[in-house]
Amino acid sequence: MPCLVKYRHLPNTRSVIEHIFKSGKREVTILDVAGGNGDLSERIIKDTQARFPELAIAYRLVDFSQGDIDLANKRFGTLKHVTASATHKENMSVYHFDAEQMKLDLGLPQEGVDIVINSGGLLNGGVARNVEEARSYNRMFANLIRPGGFGIYSGLTDLYINVTDHDENDMKILNRYDEYSGRQMHVVQRPESQDL
Repeated sequence: MPCLVKYRHLPNTRSVIEHIFKSGKREVTILDVAGGNGDLSERIIKDTQARFPELAIAYRLVDFSQGDIDLANKRFGTLKHVTASATHKENMSVYHFDAEQMKLDLGLPQEGVDIVINSGGLLNGGVARNVEEARSYNRMFANLIRPGGFGIYSGLTDLYINVTDHDENDMKILNRYDEYSGRQMHVVQRPESQDL
């Protein structure tokens, strides 16, 4: 059974952060891949701070648009009690799907992040060049997540990846649909005791 089954609603970003907080962690590291101008990031940070003011947040956003990165950093500059920054990456293929290289480049924890968010990004039709590329990014995202951490993948277009792809990465799928937006949303978890 999914670890978040106790929640009334299906797992989403809010319930995942609540689960992390209730598990005893007092800090959360979030990586937002293709995070755009930081609008979603800012809402997640503000909501988390309002609900869990004692939870330390480290938020890293990566996007290909320098204009969006500039706006995201401007947004982050107005937030208090949070470590947040946005980094420009013209093309994520610079990492050659190597999670370890991405961790080093972005200064992410070696054990991985608590949450990887990819909303409308590299796992989606119309963004990824093909299914194989989306699967390679999905594998990289799985390797960016610490044991016990989560991946949250959604967007306005359908995801190229499916349950089988998550199974091949030994990720436990907790959700495939967001009842609020009425769209596809995969929430996956890396098992606590597993090394990918």
